[in-house]
Amino acid sequence: MNINDFRYITTIAELGNITSAAKQLSIAQPSLSQRVKYIEKVYNINIFIRDSRDIRLSEEGICFVKFAREILNIEKNLQREIADMHDPEQNVLRIGITQFIRSHLFDSLIQNFYEEHPGIQFEFSEGNSKMLQENILNGKLDIAICYLPANSPEINYQQIFCDRFVLVPAARSSLGRKISSWIEEGGKTIPFEFLEDEPFAIMSQGTKLYDYVLAAQEKHNIGLNIQHYGKNHSILYYMAVSGIASTILYESFFDPLKEYDIPWYPLDDSENELHIAVMWREDVYLIQAAKELIRIAQEI
Repeated sequence: MNINDFRYITTIAELGNITSAAKQLSIAQPSLSQRVKYIEKVYNINIFIRDSRDIRLSEEGICFVKFAREILNIEKNLQREIADMHDPEQNVLRIGITQFIRSHLFDSLIQNFYEEHPGIQFEFSEGNSKMLQENILNGKLDIAICYLPANSPEINYQQIFCDRFVLVPAARSSLGRKISSWIEEGGKTIPFEFLEDEPFAIMSQGTKLYDYVLAAQEKHNIGLNIQHYGKNHSILYYMAVSGIASTILYESFFDPLKEYDIPWYPLDDSENELHIAVMWREDVYLIQAAKELIRIAQEI
């Protein structure tokens, strides 16, 4: 037995197909099949249940894969910690990012980090919080910047800031005029009822913003006239600037030191606060580059 044997079994288990696993592992399928039989003989178990169409784990196989993943995780930690000891800047930092990547705070974070550590290489992945946390657990990411809560006790985290949703009324719209009058009369936050039947552009399904808009409509018992969907915050803002439709964005999208074509306003909603954290797997060695990113994120 060697470390690759554990990698072979876990790869087959993940892909559910020996042919696909052999291709990913860059070995011949017959060789991989023979190696699986050898491992099963060593442990006197049947790891996989085979039929004409697929391959799946037996009860013994589930147990084997659980410990195989732990062994591979320990081996990976060993490699990364030794590499960190020799040269902290030679490790590639794999970062998962949610829609926070559209934020001016993210730009500041990466800029400040790069100024202090110009030798670090980044590998970015974008996705929703659930997917990113899954990728932390399966070892595909070192850290992720995403929304709380953490979905597993195996995930550690450090909260770095709070964000909130804000209303961006379309230029020259009746909603914009209504809000201007409201602010002149002393209004501080915008009642959700103001949004009733107004033309809107919102984020596509599967995003935190989309879920918020749906939940807020139900909570306040109103309906938005949603005419457009998008996956890009800049496009939604452009639609508002062009007068096509109003939108709802993250406050962190806007840099308070810059001037924008149209204003944005906080919504009168107690449930629009978002807690954003840097997350990592509890039992995984956190390389020095990741620790530095967390430090700089807290400072920013």
